[in-house]
Amino acid sequence: MSSPALAILWEIWRKNRLGLIVILAAIPVWALLSRLLTGPLQPSDDAIKTIWPVLVLLADGLAMWISLFALGVMFCYTETDPRRGHARFPSRLFALPVRTTLLVSCPMIYGVIAVVAVAFAWEKLVLGSLPRVEWMPQRFLPLLFPAAAMVLMQATVWSLPAFPGNRLLVLAVLLFGLLWLTIEPNAHAGVGDWSLERAASYQNRTSIVLAGASALAYLAALVAVERDRRGGSFGWAALWRRVCGLLEMLPRRTKPFRSLAAAQLWFEWRRGGFLLPLYVGAFMALILGPVGWIVRIESPPSSTAIDAEPTVTMFYLILALPIVLAFIIGKRLAEIELNPPAFQLLRPVTCGELVVRKLQMAAFSAAVSWVMVLVVTPLWLALWCDTSMLAQGWRTLQTSYSTPGLCALLSLGFLTAVALTWRWLVTSLYLGLWGRPKIFIGSAACSFIGGWLLLIVLAINFDHPKQLKQWQELTRYLAILVALKWLVGVWAFCGAHRRGLLTARVIFAYIAIWLGVTLCVVAFAWLALSRTIIPKPAIILGAMLVFPLASIGLAPLALAAHRSR
Repeated sequence: MSSPALAILWEIWRKNRLGLIVILAAIPVWALLSRLLTGPLQPSDDAIKTIWPVLVLLADGLAMWISLFALGVMFCYTETDPRRGHARFPSRLFALPVRTTLLVSCPMIYGVIAVVAVAFAWEKLVLGSLPRVEWMPQRFLPLLFPAAAMVLMQATVWSLPAFPGNRLLVLAVLLFGLLWLTIEPNAHAGVGDWSLERAASYQNRTSIVLAGASALAYLAALVAVERDRRGGSFGWAALWRRVCGLLEMLPRRTKPFRSLAAAQLWFEWRRGGFLLPLYVGAFMALILGPVGWIVRIESPPSSTAIDAEPTVTMFYLILALPIVLAFIIGKRLAEIELNPPAFQLLRPVTCGELVVRKLQMAAFSAAVSWVMVLVVTPLWLALWCDTSMLAQGWRTLQTSYSTPGLCALLSLGFLTAVALTWRWLVTSLYLGLWGRPKIFIGSAACSFIGGWLLLIVLAINFDHPKQLKQWQELTRYLAILVALKWLVGVWAFCGAHRRGLLTARVIFAYIAIWLGVTLCVVAFAWLALSRTIIPKPAIILGAMLVFPLASIGLAPLALAAHRSR
């Protein structure tokens, strides 16, 4: 090659040429399919026809984001380190007589050009060809957004090679944040809630933030790769050691643990229990800080910094944070269990005791996260927000429920939220304790794909004239799932008790907890949904599926199988 820059470009193409060809070929094919779906293949049923453009737009948007994410993976320019097994910037390039600036800048420039070109093609050939509907956004994807996403993704992967779990969480945060910042102004401008000037001002402020974040990300990637090239610590490990050194200077626990259970609970908390409160706090700081500045109104009529409509959106987003993050962090906690420390497998502690401590750690983590939300959110609403729309919703609830009923609804709703958070933290635990990576990865993929399919099915059946009949049919499937859950749970708990993994006291204690929490969830669902079209049996059966049963009984059996290998 005549230059190092061309050599890097050729290497990226040589390694990912099949994927790049598929993406480039898929855009015109998808454009033709989209035109057929909105033309000759459009359904004739009036009920489905009204929401058909929404489904086509969702399918097109999902395909676009998948192709952009695939491009990001291709242009991350990493190799697996043979010593640690983590993906990192290719260390073989460090011996070449080339500046680190060139090694870092070339993949970033190529990635930005590729993702901007593909996003522009999707915008013009696929999304731009859809029949215009009044609620559609004026512009689907500003080109600065995918460019910033590419830079942030590459910087995250290169700067955190020694922390694969944290790297996945950071990438999930960036993808979710960019998706939200992209959709919100376009959607509001499309339906007419915002004027074009306000949407443009929102995008301008967002562009300023993204440009600054991209510049900082580039500098961070440059520093990380340069430090790694000079034989420094692996990624940010040296910084982490310094942080740990500072933490060692803080007052530490000097008293011995009262019992083995207390020591194991402390160990589980240090191992991964702090992740959910840490990321809930970080996300709240992000939403209430930079994001709050972005959505700030230009000329506020009062002293509040955020007007009523963004306040409602951010309020719901904060309430959803612990549950959504618990789903992601739960997968991470289960992934940690795939390769546990050898001393943990060889310790003279029963599998049941280890599982119980992990469940207690998850419960404490969920409780701490929700306490943080309940403490910070009211202060934020009182000091910096216009709560007129929230007050109007509160008055609507007061007209629908009596004072005791409203208090019961809020209390039961809080318990249901904590139960959902705990569920997502522990529902995949048995898969991690089993120690089968392929099965775990397949289950995680099915969870994500199943979530999207569920949203699509709900969108298709929403406001359908045969909705009541479909809910009645769904009730039978819910009954089958509840019966299957009980059968597998009874078999798992009996097997764990027969093998001496769980005592009868522990089993009956968890069943009592399951019954109590399930009754609270059923009561909340009844109060919240009893006046809707959803049949009462479907409400009860659906609520009975919230709190885990079978997966908890399978956890000690899975750990015992892992220990015996």
